[in-house]
Amino acid sequence: MLVAIFIFSLAMITVVFIFSKIVVAQKKAKAIQQNMEDARYAMEVMAKTLRTSSISSVNSANATTVDSYDYSQDRCIRYKLAVNKIQMGFVSPGFPGDKSTCNFGNINITNTSDLINKYIGALSFNYTQSTSSVMGKVTISMKICSDEACSSDNDSQILQTTVSLRDYSEVSPQ
Repeated sequence: MLVAIFIFSLAMITVVFIFSKIVVAQKKAKAIQQNMEDARYAMEVMAKTLRTSSISSVNSANATTVDSYDYSQDRCIRYKLAVNKIQMGFVSPGFPGDKSTCNFGNINITNTSDLINKYIGALSFNYTQSTSSVMGKVTISMKICSDEACSSDNDSQILQTTVSLRDYSEVSPQ
């Protein structure tokens, strides 16, 4: 009887241990899935804006910031990574079509909002400028984590897209 109870206890301890590991893994997977959905939305918003914009500057040191003039909204827009969240800020130009104000530099953007505020481990922009024969493109890449620490690659996913720019005014016809 004691042997049977001992074997049953070992079996139950093993089952409980395995079940708890499965529950923890499921919670992490669900957290990453939710963060991926939010990140996809943010990426679509950025892609749509950049597609109809002229890029005025990309922070080349770490490429975590991009400034652009959006023709469809007639405003200068900045996307940047700030403490595990993606922020969007904008400045209205001095007069319609004035792209000169879009080189933000040290301008303090007061109209900022969090596009996504959940566990972004990294954000980068790779910009290829438009020329007279080739339309430019921007590749947006972000690392989405299941928690704030973003401690291991097992708890993160990479999301990436490339946007062809339609800054037709920048390209001269041949």
